[in-house]
Amino acid sequence: MASSDPYASIAALPRATRDLLLAAAAAAPEDLPLFLGSLPDDALADLEPAEDAGLVHLGGTEAQPLVWSSPEVPKGLYGAARYSDRRRAHRRLADALAGRADRQAWHLAAASLGPNDDVATALEDGAEVARVHSGWAAAAEMLERAAELSTQQRAAARRYLLAMRAAIFAGDGPWVRRLGVRAGELTDDPDDALEAALASGWALARTDRHGEAVAMLTAVAVRAAGTGNSRLAWSALSPAAVAAFYSGAVAHREQLTRALDVVVRRFSRPPPDAVASTDDSPLLKPAATAPPAFVTAAGGENAPDLSDLPQAAWLTASLDPVGSVKQIEAVLTAKGHPTGLDQVTLNQLGGAAWAIDQTQYAVTALRTFLDRQEDTALGGVNALVSNTLGTVLRDSGAWDAAAAAYGDALRVAEGTGMEMIRRTAEADLAIIAAMRGDADRAHTLVARSLSGLDLDTSRAVAVLTRRALGLAALAGGDHERAHDVLRLILDDSGQPLHPHLSLYGMVDLVTASLRTGRHVAAQEAAATFEQVAGHGSARLQMLVAHAAALVATAGDEHADQAQGETHFARALADSRSTTWPFERARVQLDLGAWLRRQRRVTEARPHLMDAHNTFERLGAAPFARRAGAELRAAGVRADLAPGGWSTPRDSASSGTGQLSVLTPQQRQIVLLAAEGLTNREIAERLYLSPRTVGMHLYRVFPLLGVTSRNQLRDVVDRSSPGPEQD
Repeated sequence: MASSDPYASIAALPRATRDLLLAAAAAAPEDLPLFLGSLPDDALADLEPAEDAGLVHLGGTEAQPLVWSSPEVPKGLYGAARYSDRRRAHRRLADALAGRADRQAWHLAAASLGPNDDVATALEDGAEVARVHSGWAAAAEMLERAAELSTQQRAAARRYLLAMRAAIFAGDGPWVRRLGVRAGELTDDPDDALEAALASGWALARTDRHGEAVAMLTAVAVRAAGTGNSRLAWSALSPAAVAAFYSGAVAHREQLTRALDVVVRRFSRPPPDAVASTDDSPLLKPAATAPPAFVTAAGGENAPDLSDLPQAAWLTASLDPVGSVKQIEAVLTAKGHPTGLDQVTLNQLGGAAWAIDQTQYAVTALRTFLDRQEDTALGGVNALVSNTLGTVLRDSGAWDAAAAAYGDALRVAEGTGMEMIRRTAEADLAIIAAMRGDADRAHTLVARSLSGLDLDTSRAVAVLTRRALGLAALAGGDHERAHDVLRLILDDSGQPLHPHLSLYGMVDLVTASLRTGRHVAAQEAAATFEQVAGHGSARLQMLVAHAAALVATAGDEHADQAQGETHFARALADSRSTTWPFERARVQLDLGAWLRRQRRVTEARPHLMDAHNTFERLGAAPFARRAGAELRAAGVRADLAPGGWSTPRDSASSGTGQLSVLTPQQRQIVLLAAEGLTNREIAERLYLSPRTVGMHLYRVFPLLGVTSRNQLRDVVDRSSPGPEQD
């Protein structure tokens, strides 16, 4: 009978069996098939006593031919073994893994007593194989170990730099910083020292130490420009922009602007080697086509020529998201559809498009980027892109897809120590929870996002979390609480606390101020919003007009009401406003409610119905409830079908009776199909697959009494209410 103590069972085994078990314990899972396959049959028979003792099972899957009874057994066995026995086990594995240069070098390193240049060279040579098989983190581990085994300081410094670059692609900020510090300590080359400092700054930019990151990275850019190293100068600016964005502080943006001016004046065009040189090691060859974590470029006499330099778009958009709209839009138009762009350009233009509210472009660019990177283990790069993708998906109304993207960003950020990405993803998820009316989840996510953070240093997170809490309070009808939180998206002088993110909470602030009787505060906030963002993107112009309409229609004079109606019309005039369905629906809800109060009920109903249907589709329950209440007050009753609404006149209409049996999503599909859109076009508009659209149409045709999509227009026309007097 086998002993219940596995270590007692191991001690009782023959020496040959114990040696084989120790080698198996020292092997990575990917090593075992090759190792066991290299053994002669009589050697494999030495494992039979271990099987009889219940320690292992042989003959599993091809990828896992040996299964331990417990994962603790190999850990304990390896930890308890003498060093000399572990060394022999690693040598045995190295002999067996001659076909995998990376794994053989790894085991040779584990068997080394001290520095060994031959093994260090083997590790560096095997790093590229490791990257292909296991990803950038595995390559970075091998290069770091190669540096540790190097006998020459210069070689060690070079290998730490290579490890640092690989760790950047793996996205592990603390590891990057540690490797950069070590490389900086050892190198005697000024450019290498600058690159090590750049990596440290890149890592800091993913933490809440924004001031340090901006200072370090701008210093690298300026010093590199002074020495003529254009690659390093340009490379330092993009992570500096990330840190300055997280910070939101004017001083940090000014510091970045000054550094950019120095670099632009020094180099009129971006360097042809804007991606790290591939000459140092085979490891860096794939980096020339993979998305660099910190590469950007700019050019021109006093400002980047964005038409020639798309990599400068992120810098420009991050520094001036309102004023750079036309410049960036021209670049996006010139570059064509995102699917035809390379990875570096997708990364840079996707972020720039998000900053200026080119939402659909950003969705396509960032999705394309991530789809191409699915199997490359570029975790850290993907975390930031996934977080940005989540935001543009949320803004465009695809909330479930947004939550999934934020979840991907969180998973990677937590695994790689990217603190700011974790915090912003949690804050952004809290905004979705608030819009859906899940106040408890919103508060939980905000608490996690803010834990241990100084809000004065990270204005991006401060504003995002305040927006989430304010929205949750508005959704719950606690307008006083909403105002107390949302007024903090402005600084003490009444200006946006964060130059970009504060702008998207201004309508909420104006709403809360008016609901609590603070009319003067609402007027001041709306006026500031107009001044700061009135010339910005189509989305910002819609929000500015919405805020102005709320303030005007809260006035007592007839002229105020007329002006308010003009502002509402301006908010809905641009057809691009449908890109942001939640924000457009809120305009329609407020407009419909105002029209009803003006006793213009017939005009109010279509706006209220559209708003209600949009909120229902999005899952914005508290806003759908308010729209429903306004509809009932406007004389519209709820049909038995989910989301269906009709007036007394409508209920006598066969067309409306037909549409009322459909779900809100089915009605949307029918309306778009009636306009002549194809299944693919409808799918892109509603973030569905063409197959799902086709399935819905197949199901609704019998319900509507039609046999082809050509007949849908007749159904829709019959459903439209005729003229009616209030």
